[in-house]
Amino acid sequence: MAIIRLNKQWKQKKPILGSTINWSHPLSQGLVGCWLMNEGGGNVVRDLVNMNHGVANSGVTRINSRLGNVLDFDGTTGRVNCGSNSSIDNIPSKNNAITISAWVYRDGSGDSVFPVIVDKLITNAGWKFGINDDAT
Repeated sequence: MAIIRLNKQWKQKKPILGSTINWSHPLSQGLVGCWLMNEGGGNVVRDLVNMNHGVANSGVTRINSRLGNVLDFDGTTGRVNCGSNSSIDNIPSKNNAITISAWVYRDGSGDSVFPVIVDKLITNAGWKFGINDDAT
């Protein structure tokens, strides 16, 4: 997601379908996965980096928004499973460091106090990135 400023107004520009990674850019170094979620149809969510394509379950629908095609998660069962390839199973591997970037429009918590954006959990071990509603 690129954020641009035009005429004193902030506007978001979602990468178009068919976008590719600029491997000469410094931010692409060490990139493990990139799921734009803008395919426009079907239940496959394509990974632009390592072919760890995900599959959206029945709790996820594709909708058109002002930013283009996006995924809408039902807040209860909606998930995209990206499999168990070693390129994502071994995160984090270098100094226990990981960077996650997500652009999310949230209209509720669903059935969770800690809505999860992305996680890699195996029998309660791993990592989780989400939203904490606890104001204390």
